[in-house]
Amino acid sequence: MKVIHYMMAIGLFAMVACSVNQPVNHPQYFEKPEEAVKKAQSDLLEAMKVGKNEFNFGIDPRELKEAQIGPMIQNYELNFDALLKADQTVALSELVDKVKNQLVPLHIQNRVITVVELKKQEKGWIITGFSSLGIAEELNYILQPVKNLVNVQIRKIEVPNLNVNIYEVQINGEILLFTNYNNVFSLNKPITSEQLMPILKEEAYRFNKEFGKTLKKEKLVY
Repeated sequence: MKVIHYMMAIGLFAMVACSVNQPVNHPQYFEKPEEAVKKAQSDLLEAMKVGKNEFNFGIDPRELKEAQIGPMIQNYELNFDALLKADQTVALSELVDKVKNQLVPLHIQNRVITVVELKKQEKGWIITGFSSLGIAEELNYILQPVKNLVNVQIRKIEVPNLNVNIYEVQINGEILLFTNYNNVFSLNKPITSEQLMPILKEEAYRFNKEFGKTLKKEKLVY
């Protein structure tokens, strides 16, 4: 299923890139992130219209047209080396490394339709693509109890090499963690850093034991 989502995201991004007729190395810059998201939304609608007989985007164009812009999600990457060295009692937030990009959900009635990926550069904001439909599905699981997305702050954390997405959700001052990694945890139920860290440590150690030498020579795809 993840492979299907990934391939759909590639096809979807390619269609949008063609629709705006922009070389990848000459991106369009926007002063505000909202402007970039609206442009991505418009371009995606056009791409869906052009490619409706060739691609199954998995998105209802009528809903996409009406979708509203949700709160920006900072997408971080965990420091894998720090994870290997860390004690199990260390909080997950202390291992967060750099911001990869920003994710902006497009939603209708608090249901996420798709997620636009942006990056902030010196000249302004650029559109880098769309997340896989799997990300939208994961967000919908997490946000089911939430009545208003405006009141929610979300941080997404990717763990290199383990293919793990962890969501740090702040609601009414309370911080909750969600992940469905390896089906050990469920996106329907929040967990603590203390519950998650031993599992991540064990999996990171196992990965490093098997692929560590190769990883030093070249970065693996995950």
